[in-house]
Amino acid sequence: MDKQTINTSLAPEIRIESVMGNLQVKGWDRPEVSVRANPADLNLTEQEDALQISCDGNCALYLPQG
Repeated sequence: MDKQTINTSLAPEIRIESVMGNLQVKGWDRPEVSVRANPADLNLTEQEDALQISCDGNCALYLPQG
């Protein structure tokens, strides 16, 4: 699993379209979103302060608690 980090605000809009494997979500106090997934399985779309995520495998998300 690779890690990808995106700078955001403390309260970004997150849309999880689908995850075909296990999904793990944790909050933290950083103004960024970190996604751990196989790059071939991950589809991540970023627009301003909104992220849309879909994954064909396992996915772990670390999100701002706001």
